[in-house]
Amino acid sequence: MVSIKKKYTPRKIHGICHLSVIPVRSNPTDHSILIGQILYGETCQIITKKHNDWARVQLDWDGLEGWIRYRQITPITEKQHVKLGKRVGYALELVQSSLSGNQLIPLVLGSSLPQYDGLSYVMPDEKYIYNGLVYAPHEQSVKLDWIRKIAMKYLHAPYLPGGRTPFGIDTGAFVQMVYKMIGIRLSRIPAYQAKEGDWIHFVHEARPGDLAFFENQDGRIDHAGIVLGDGKIIHVDECVRIDELDHFGIYNRERKNYTHPLRMIRRVIENKENEESEDLDQTVLSQGKE
Repeated sequence: MVSIKKKYTPRKIHGICHLSVIPVRSNPTDHSILIGQILYGETCQIITKKHNDWARVQLDWDGLEGWIRYRQITPITEKQHVKLGKRVGYALELVQSSLSGNQLIPLVLGSSLPQYDGLSYVMPDEKYIYNGLVYAPHEQSVKLDWIRKIAMKYLHAPYLPGGRTPFGIDTGAFVQMVYKMIGIRLSRIPAYQAKEGDWIHFVHEARPGDLAFFENQDGRIDHAGIVLGDGKIIHVDECVRIDELDHFGIYNRERKNYTHPLRMIRRVIENKENEESEDLDQTVLSQGKE
C-alpha cells in the first residue's frame, strides 16, 4: 500500500496591536525608514521573526509589509483573528481613552474596536469600555457628508511620511484613514487608490467625498485629496489643509501658484442624491453612555 504524504501548509500566525500606535519600518532596526504604522486594534499576519525582537508582518487592512518590534503586538490564533475581524467599529475622537479595570489606553482617531456593541469592544485579553464617538459600518449606511466631517478632524495634522494619525500623516494615508472610518478599504498608495471607483470626467461634476489624484513631473500619480465641493479640496501638503481645486489642479493662494497638476477624479461611493446626511453627533452613530 502506497502512503500519500499530505501537502504541508504553513500555519498562519496573526497579531493584533494592543498599543495606541506602533511603527512599521523598512528593516529590523529602529534607525530604518518609517514606512507605515499599525493603529490600536488593527491586525496583521506575522511572516517571520528575527532574534525574537523583530517580526516581519503584513497588515491585514492594506497588505503593507514591514518590520515591527515583536513585543508591541499580541499574537492571536486563527480563530481569534476571524472573531476579532467581525463587527469592528472605528474611533472618531481625536484622542479618547478606553477602560478595562484600572487600565486606561489612549486611542487615536481611526483606531479599530473589534466586536463593538455600542459601548464596549473585545480584545484578546478582556473587554474594554469606550465612551467616545464610534462609526460602526455593520450597523449604519454611509452618508457622503460624514466623509467631509471625518476629514476635517485631521485639519492641520503635520505631514509625516509613513504616518497614519492626526499627529503625523502622509497624503495616501490621509485618504485611506478617512475611508477606513466609513468601512471602505483602500491602499495607502495614491496610484493604487486611483484604480478604485468610477472616473469623473469633469471637475464641476465632482461632489464631496470624491477622490482627486495628481501627477508629478514624470507623469506618475503621487498625490491624492478629498473633494469638499464648492471648488475646494482637503489634502496633505506640509500639513492637512484646504486649497482650491479646478481643472488645472490644486491652487495654493498663499503661494499664488498651482502646486499639484490634476490627473483624474474618482468616485468610490455611490449614494442617492436626495439622501439627507446626518451629523456625526446624532444617534445614527454609536456612542458609549454611562
